[in-house]
Amino acid sequence: MNRKLSFLTMPAWVGLIVQSCGSGNATTAQERVVHDTLSIFDDPGFRNGLALSGTNTSDQQSGKYLFPFGEHPQSVRWRIAEWGSRYPLSSEKTVLPGGEIVYENRGKTLGLSKKDDVVSVRMEVMAEHEYDKPREEGTYWPHLLLEQAFQTPTRLSEIEALLVQLDAKLLFSELNMPESAFNKDLHSAQFQVFITLQDGNPESPGQGDFLWFGFPLYDYRYRDVPAYMAEDIGKDDASGKYIYMLSSTEVIDRSMHDKQWVSVRRNILDDLTASFKKAQEKGYLKNSSLADMYVTSLNIGWENTATINSGVLFRNLDIQKVVKVY
Repeated sequence: MNRKLSFLTMPAWVGLIVQSCGSGNATTAQERVVHDTLSIFDDPGFRNGLALSGTNTSDQQSGKYLFPFGEHPQSVRWRIAEWGSRYPLSSEKTVLPGGEIVYENRGKTLGLSKKDDVVSVRMEVMAEHEYDKPREEGTYWPHLLLEQAFQTPTRLSEIEALLVQLDAKLLFSELNMPESAFNKDLHSAQFQVFITLQDGNPESPGQGDFLWFGFPLYDYRYRDVPAYMAEDIGKDDASGKYIYMLSSTEVIDRSMHDKQWVSVRRNILDDLTASFKKAQEKGYLKNSSLADMYVTSLNIGWENTATINSGVLFRNLDIQKVVKVY
């Protein structure tokens, strides 16, 4: 686990104000506050590989792996989910002249490269091969998701901040169906990040219940993606849990439609708290309290509900928790 011990030397973008308690000189008190900043990811550099989860959420596969940077005996912490796809990836890889390790087939491409210990990930979906005709309501759609369930979940009540960082760039996004058949309420290609906020208290009557917290990076339909709050529905295996998504303008300072690098640097602790309160207002998580809630997993990637070929490159993905040491 990556660590950084500091005397109020958290990144400037955090916007976290630590207030001291008690009497005495305020500056002196603040100087004594020490914070530990730790990545909540296991194996952030994918050194131990990635497991392939398959294409069916109700019949997830095991025992199939990708090892882009060499096989290691430690546990594989990352997974690749390809729900609804016709073309599951295999372990066969190609090394490009620039050093990128690529896994690909007709339906998708996953590329990983490393420079100065920074891993870049390329994720592409070629939806023209996934659909025979424009998708109809109630039918499934292809996913390409990078996921991790956190071995040590993070309890919201025990942290001072939760810092998300990510740099990403849209490579291409091309409609491959008649424009006359495109239905904005049904069709899109979306690249987004989701985090599960889950009741992890074994003494809570709501243990195991959760919500989806997320933020969009790209949506074919919108230069600036609006916030979205609703129940997770639309397919047979939908969770039925509450979705709380920020708008893209809350997390990035320009539209990914420009095909330029965008950066996410955000303390999401208050956002997660707000998502829990809104979920309860809407009738979800009624048997849980905020003190019961943990950050338990993350996924990032594509959901292509239309015949749209699309690709994104991203790097510097991390989530860091800030805890007060003394």
